[in-house]
Amino acid sequence: TSGSVAVAHPVKSLQFARVLEGVHTEFLVSFYSNRVLVVITQLKKLGTLVSARRDTTDGPDVYSVSTLLGKRDDPYPTLIARRLVELVHARGIELPLLVTICLKESTNRMAKAIIAECMAEAFTS
Repeated sequence: TSGSVAVAHPVKSLQFARVLEGVHTEFLVSFYSNRVLVVITQLKKLGTLVSARRDTTDGPDVYSVSTLLGKRDDPYPTLIARRLVELVHARGIELPLLVTICLKESTNRMAKAIIAECMAEAFTS
């Protein structure tokens, strides 16, 4: 017989839910070795998949954001992913983000609430 050894899971994850602007919103943030996965849903679906990263340059910070799957005509998934990667980088986390966003309500107020809650819960110093 062989002995079993408990191994700590290499992926740190945080899951939480909040009511934002009257809408139940679920969050899952998983820190992998090569990127951070952020799931934000109000409809229990993954929704639009967006990649966001800081490009390496000698000048000012430049960020690349691209929609990989899903709605390309809704600006809010791109806007949220872009702002998250800027704020995450400012807190010293250099990893690119893979963000899935499925919103019931796409408004400026909702986007600001989602970004604020995600940063407060998942990316605290």
